[in-house]
Amino acid sequence: MKYQAAVTLLIVMFLGACGNDGNDPAPDPLPSEQPVLPPVSTMVMDFTDFVEGAEDPEGGRTKAKVNFGVAAVNVLVWNTITLAHVLVPVAAFRATINEEPKFNIDSGKWIWQKEFLIGNTTHSSMLTAEVVGVNVNWAMYISKDGEYSDFQWYTGQSNLVGTRGSWSLQFKPSAPTKLLDINWNRNIDGSEADIEYIYSVAGAQLNGATIYFERTSDDLLNRFYEIAIPSSETVQILWTEESKAGMIKDPNFYEDEEFHCWNEDLEDEDC
Repeated sequence: MKYQAAVTLLIVMFLGACGNDGNDPAPDPLPSEQPVLPPVSTMVMDFTDFVEGAEDPEGGRTKAKVNFGVAAVNVLVWNTITLAHVLVPVAAFRATINEEPKFNIDSGKWIWQKEFLIGNTTHSSMLTAEVVGVNVNWAMYISKDGEYSDFQWYTGQSNLVGTRGSWSLQFKPSAPTKLLDINWNRNIDGSEADIEYIYSVAGAQLNGATIYFERTSDDLLNRFYEIAIPSSETVQILWTEESKAGMIKDPNFYEDEEFHCWNEDLEDEDC
């Protein structure tokens, strides 16, 4: 029995040696599991209720008064700051995430690619995702016909299940400096979420300014903004998505620490 065992061991060792002479190429790496794409809402803050409420007086809202107006002005400042500068990167993200990705063995990254139009101008985008441990590192490269090629407009990081993460956006290809830092959290079904913009333009008067938006599943006061600008008091805005009734605390305007309310017709009322 000892002799047979020894012979068997020698055969196994011999076959093993013949099967790999040390020069065989290493096997190709296996693709990482395709990561969860963060939704557009992790990059785009929802200003709809105040943009539309301020611009469209239809539906019995012709008597909108002070309190809603003060809230709208605070929100519209941020809408103006971000709207023009995030148009291209957000359009690229919207277009690209609907594509099927491919895994690139050489880089170890998942890649989404897409051509899209803004106006009549063709752009192309490439979104990459690299799984590193329990996180995913994202990068978006955008090209515009005749102007710039593969500009890394933003980078990001998220967890594997897509419930928290961050983005960092550049200003534009001709001025490749940081514009916004974005932090976000959400539950799996997206019924509750928050997102924070941090204005990150070095040397700018508003550098370090923030706006935080939270969406909850509560019946009342289920939307919330907190706005902080350097050398100013923090502003808080709460409202109910369904009725649009809400309240604002703005010590800069009212010179007090009280909430000031409006009803479903956006008219002032006592809190």
